[in-house]
Amino acid sequence: MKIAQSYGSVCPRKVFSLGGLLPDLSAWEGESPHEPKKTDGESDTKLNRLKLIYVGNLGSSYDLKTMLKGVVDLVDDGVAVSLDVAGDGPCRRLVELVVSQSGGVVKFHGYLSGDELSLLMNKCDVGVIPMKDELLVAIPNKLIDYAAHGLAIINGLTSETKVLLKKFDCGVLYETGSVDSFKQAVLKYHDHRDLLKLHKVNSRCMAEQNFDSEKISVEMARWIASRACV
Repeated sequence: MKIAQSYGSVCPRKVFSLGGLLPDLSAWEGESPHEPKKTDGESDTKLNRLKLIYVGNLGSSYDLKTMLKGVVDLVDDGVAVSLDVAGDGPCRRLVELVVSQSGGVVKFHGYLSGDELSLLMNKCDVGVIPMKDELLVAIPNKLIDYAAHGLAIINGLTSETKVLLKKFDCGVLYETGSVDSFKQAVLKYHDHRDLLKLHKVNSRCMAEQNFDSEKISVEMARWIASRACV
């Protein structure tokens, strides 16, 4: 809006948030993907594994190496954590290499349909935003997707995303480029499951208050209609 004003725009202006569809998480009640039941022969380690997910572009400008190395290092240290990666891009071969060496702890899914992606996110605990401030992104779409599915957030951005996560108390910040910082962020959720549960609930609340596309569309339509009558 400020950019439009700087170019002399005198038209009515209003900023609307990006939005997304909010899945009905109540469909998982009774068989919560976040609290799976142990089956015969299944280890406690697998049952209690913290499940991370990254969804989006596999580009060189993203902090993917830090995320991947951080997860692998934690597993080598005996921490029960896994990472699902969905998307595609120039760094796909790097992801595939890590997958081949991770013993199944890191999984690559490529592009998924909307329903497939939603199902995968419903089975995870934490969404990762390994993005650098140099990308000049205030609120990435992946934040909206993660929050819509009630995922806690590990975030590298210090922009508006950081402000939102602090306001709703639903995420942990890490320093991009620092593997140790990323590992500490993961351990906060791995070692403090009450914090994880709280941030999941708060994340969904953030989505409902800020990113519900149905509400945003109605608000936008009303505003446009009101301007047309001026």
